[in-house]
Amino acid sequence: MSERRHLSRQHLIILGGIEVLLIAGWMRLWQLSQIPPGLFGDEAANGLDALDVLAGRGQVFFPGNYGREGLQMWILAFALRTLGVTP
Repeated sequence: MSERRHLSRQHLIILGGIEVLLIAGWMRLWQLSQIPPGLFGDEAANGLDALDVLAGRGQVFFPGNYGREGLQMWILAFALRTLGVTP
């Protein structure tokens, strides 16, 4: 009997976790095109550096925007090549 009660408690915890994830997902995706209002300077600088990588001007260290490591820009360039250049 106690094992059966324990299983139902586990199911309730799992269902509660799924409910929290669904509510959080809905709150994040609702009006996604309006909130946040747009890209900020950091995203724009990273995107421009990733476009430089795609144009053949990749580096190990990118000095713009107070300096950033190159691996992040190379990964972002791969994402832009794969998914397309969109905000």
